[in-house]
Amino acid sequence: MYPAHNTRTWHVSINGRDGESYPDGLLALHAACDRARVMEEMGDDVTVLQEDADGAWHIVRE
Repeated sequence: MYPAHNTRTWHVSINGRDGESYPDGLLALHAACDRARVMEEMGDDVTVLQEDADGAWHIVRE
């Protein structure tokens, strides 16, 4: 998940592919974690990353 460029929305994607935008970082975080839970139930290993303002990525859920 990362802040969309030139907007105030947050973007949630899987492996950098097209995803969904959310008006708030907290909503985006919940959406990303919900997606991760579903993918884990399907047997996938999932890590949720969040991009900071300086472009660095941090793990928020493993």
